[in-house]
Amino acid sequence: MKIRFPKHINSTNKILLFDTDEFSVGFSLIVVPTLVFKNPLLIIIGLGLTGLYIHVKKMAPRSFSKHLPYYLGLKEFKHFKHSFVEKFYE
Repeated sequence: MKIRFPKHINSTNKILLFDTDEFSVGFSLIVVPTLVFKNPLLIIIGLGLTGLYIHVKKMAPRSFSKHLPYYLGLKEFKHFKHSFVEKFYE
């Protein structure tokens, strides 16, 4: 039995040429809306949004995809302040 061992232990899993999170974002922004709404313009919009996500991800720190819902205000972390609160009064 042969097992493929990665060249670098910290390397991410790849699907085609994309990381797994890039592929899932691309799939959800390109394929799903195109199948549901049957509009070819959505392919171009999905490609643009996927490219924007990949560009921002490459420039951001490693925990970008984990903290993105927090930055957008969609999720709150325990023991952290809310993302939109600017002033605190004691």
